[in-house]
Amino acid sequence: MQGLKLLVIGMGVAIVVMITVIITTIVNRASQAPDSLPRFDLTKVDISQGARIAGTEVGEGRVIVQLEFADRAPRLLIIDLSSGRMLGVIDLEVKQ
Repeated sequence: MQGLKLLVIGMGVAIVVMITVIITTIVNRASQAPDSLPRFDLTKVDISQGARIAGTEVGEGRVIVQLEFADRAPRLLIIDLSSGRMLGVIDLEVKQ
């Protein structure tokens, strides 16, 4: 019976230590987070009349917007997320 008591006390202490480690880790990571996300002024990106946004993909500080048109091949817009500036346009061609 004495061994069981020691085992339960030991497990209780281990649980308290683990919870302390978890809380400490959360507090440390929260304090290292950036104060705010980078902001930029309102940015307008012109798209052609009749264009439809078919999809977007975000990665490496950029967003790629895929535009589809009824009368021509699709187009990709590459926009920098830190500045909101358009980096480039790629016109896709369909080879037949």
